[in-house]
Amino acid sequence: MEALRLRYCPSMSGNRNYGYLDLVRGTAALAVLVGHVRALVFVDWRDACAGPVWGSFYVLSGLGHEAVIVFFVLSGFLIVGSTVPALQAGSWSLRRYASRRLGRLWTVLLPALALGGACDVLGGRLFPDGLAYRGLLPAIFPSPVSANLSWSILAGNALFTQTILIPCLGSNAPLWSLANEFWYYATFPLAFIAAVPGASSVRRLLCGIGAVLALLFVGPGIALRFPIWLLGGAAWLWHRRDVEHGRGRWARPAALLALAMFLVALGVSRARMLPPLASDYVLGAAVTTLIAMLASSSDPGGVVGAAGKALAERSYSLYALHLPLAVAVSAVLVPSRLRPSAGAFLIVAGILTIVAIYVEAIWLVTERHSRRVSMALEKVLSLGAGGAGQGGPRLSERSGGIP
Repeated sequence: MEALRLRYCPSMSGNRNYGYLDLVRGTAALAVLVGHVRALVFVDWRDACAGPVWGSFYVLSGLGHEAVIVFFVLSGFLIVGSTVPALQAGSWSLRRYASRRLGRLWTVLLPALALGGACDVLGGRLFPDGLAYRGLLPAIFPSPVSANLSWSILAGNALFTQTILIPCLGSNAPLWSLANEFWYYATFPLAFIAAVPGASSVRRLLCGIGAVLALLFVGPGIALRFPIWLLGGAAWLWHRRDVEHGRGRWARPAALLALAMFLVALGVSRARMLPPLASDYVLGAAVTTLIAMLASSSDPGGVVGAAGKALAERSYSLYALHLPLAVAVSAVLVPSRLRPSAGAFLIVAGILTIVAIYVEAIWLVTERHSRRVSMALEKVLSLGAGGAGQGGPRLSERSGGIP
């Protein structure tokens, strides 16, 4: 663990943004959105009778799960990168850490639960013949949407127990990963304090017990992917070494190799060449290498940089809000799923446009103000000055690594 006791690097502080990581994050959120809309509108690949062009479209629009693995590694990169220096300096505050994480999560999650639940109730009543409402889309919804609508399920999702004690609310299947994120946020500082010398023996023991209990509570589905999240911390350590010592002449070939490894790992995952967990680990390792390389690269700037920043700023809202509305709109426009065609693509474009307008409107009054919400929560918890997450490099305007 001594490797974690690196000198904090002043050159990594200040108002620095990771432009390429913004682009990765925004692209991953779009991948989830496009994958769900494609599944709502188009028939499955085996029924499509499509040639290589359409086959490529199905492959590229089916990367939603892989995108979530990208989110996990990015999250670990950011949380470890803001938490470890504060823990080492003795300035880390549990209350400030909790307020920032919960403020970031709840600012979007609570509106998403309220609006998504209302959309599912109204959609089920107004368009009862919709495929999702009748339970005819088992690849996305194992049961009819109405089976997962109740006040207790809503409360359980707000407390991050979806997939642990209760299902995701209604049609909002993407919320499964937010339970992972919350419990990884909760477990990491406990595990770090327990593992790294510096705290008292009693405190280290109690933190170790807390980390173990948290992982036992969430079950293997979440606990076994915690190391993938921690790989993001390894990417941050790698990046910090690059900042302290320079990248050297092999930086560009290493970046190209990292990109090639990532593309191979994507292919392995999509081809289902390995068991799901093993595939997630392979992809997580490849994403770790890629993120470490991109974090040390110059920001893209220009239109690409601006687009990446705009997408990243809205990525969490896009992820958490899109599916219930897309389900309702598809129930109106798509009585039965379609084979690939120009007309079907127009329907997809229409749904994507409606969802984008909706997400933008909700983002303007929720996620855009997540910092203000976190500050208000700090006041409620009577926080003092200082704490984690200040003065470090930032990913756009946000703290935290969720979509």
